[in-house]
Amino acid sequence: MTPGMRRRFRRKHIGRIEGIRGWKSAGRLLRLKAMGLTIASFPAGKGYDHPHSHALQEEVYMLLSGRGDLVVDGRVLPMRAGDAVAVEPPAKRALRSAPRTASTWLMIGAAAGTYREDDWTEYDEPAFPPVRRRRPLRRTSPRAKRGGGRRPTRRSAGR
Repeated sequence: MTPGMRRRFRRKHIGRIEGIRGWKSAGRLLRLKAMGLTIASFPAGKGYDHPHSHALQEEVYMLLSGRGDLVVDGRVLPMRAGDAVAVEPPAKRALRSAPRTASTWLMIGAAAGTYREDDWTEYDEPAFPPVRRRRPLRRTSPRAKRGGGRRPTRRSAGR
């Protein structure tokens, strides 16, 4: 880090995703100011059964593992691992695990309308240091492995 430059990131170990039970606010751990980031894990048939909505916050619900259902404005959306749904702020939503499968969800929320497609800068310099290549290992012949090494020649055999 350049002298006088403050650290512009916060890194936290959230823990093993498989070990999370109930709700875990990664957003609070990371002290996020512009978005919410939550991981939730529910046993089979359980979840957040009471619908809620937001005035400003849109949310993305991504099912990380298992199977589950997301209800948006009364419509049940069956979900499997890898599925993601974006939900607009006023929509009523709730989620739960499938009846016979536990589930783990990632939920991301931010104020709608704050994302800007043009809000990024790309730099020419590489981000990572060059990878040092290791020299390939020298292969030894089967004769060398047996302890024979170089085969004696007539010239060297008589010495």
